[in-house]
Amino acid sequence: MTDREAAVYDRQIRLWGAKAQARLRSSKVLVCGKFGGVAVELTKNLVLAGVSCTIQDSGLTEERDFACNFFLKQDSAGKNRAEACIDAIRELNPLVKVECEPRTLTEVLSSDEFMKQFSVVCYTGTCVQDACKVDELCRERGIFFFASASSAFIGYMFSDLGDAHEYVETTKKGEETSTKKDTAASCSFDQALRADWKTLTMKKRNRVPDTYFALAMMRRGDVVSSSHGDICLEQGVDTSFCDEASVAETIATLRAGADISPVCSILGGIAGQEVIKAISGKDKPICNFFFYDAMTTGAGQERRIGLPAEEKKSAPQHQTASNKRKAAEIEIEICLDDDDDNKGSSASSKQKITSAQNSSNNDNNVEIIVLD
Repeated sequence: MTDREAAVYDRQIRLWGAKAQARLRSSKVLVCGKFGGVAVELTKNLVLAGVSCTIQDSGLTEERDFACNFFLKQDSAGKNRAEACIDAIRELNPLVKVECEPRTLTEVLSSDEFMKQFSVVCYTGTCVQDACKVDELCRERGIFFFASASSAFIGYMFSDLGDAHEYVETTKKGEETSTKKDTAASCSFDQALRADWKTLTMKKRNRVPDTYFALAMMRRGDVVSSSHGDICLEQGVDTSFCDEASVAETIATLRAGADISPVCSILGGIAGQEVIKAISGKDKPICNFFFYDAMTTGAGQERRIGLPAEEKKSAPQHQTASNKRKAAEIEIEICLDDDDDNKGSSASSKQKITSAQNSSNNDNNVEIIVLD
């Protein structure tokens, strides 16, 4: 690391250490799909943190793209989105390498030579079937995969870090600092969307947003009405299990791709935070799903779907603020494969996730509702 890099990244180095910053420096991220509002925010956060990125988008700039893409210029209309944004992205941080790829997603994914240079792939399009295909290819190549998209007031993020992602947690108690190595398991996007609904009681079903059920139906790629009935039949549940009209509205919203800047900022901030954690190997990753809906609670929900629930640990009676946050993390787990409901009274806990805004000195706080 050069003296200039050490000076620019001084705040980050003090936060997560020189080794973690070196990992970010040597990594390369592919942001693919549509370079819309979430992708813009994600790329900004990664580039400012010192991560090299390649932007893939074969589409042309439309009028509505100007609403959430601050990298575009007035004369960008009709030009390739990736090529139109590349110069402005490079100006954010001259210390990293930023490239654009105007070829189609199919062409890019079919090139082993092209794909092997990346340690992380972030899919930011609205096509769930494409996201599943990208994740499958990433799993074959040992590449971390993230999918994130938003439309209007809703959005989601999914992460697949492989079967055994190693990370280090650092805790501080008084003057003493301790580190603990651990592993986190992930499942594929396709597997998470095919989780068994029969094991989900109505109490737990109410904790899973309609966005999840919409994604599960969008994975099929067929007509919404027939998809709803077919998938409920396959899952062995009644069609009243999830409200058809509500899910259909969510599907229509997601497919519309109408970006709203504040929602994109939240999802792009959370996605950027998780990518940095995955690359650096610092801190426990969030559960595989993060959902956001500004129209209901205005809060994000972290959900663990398609994976066995982690063993819950009893928290000590006398807890510090840090220990309370860790206890809240444990209580986050909502697993579709768990057929036993939690007994006793249910109380809401709250946890805050701060999305790293790096050199920009701007912190986005997203409140996550944790249901017992």
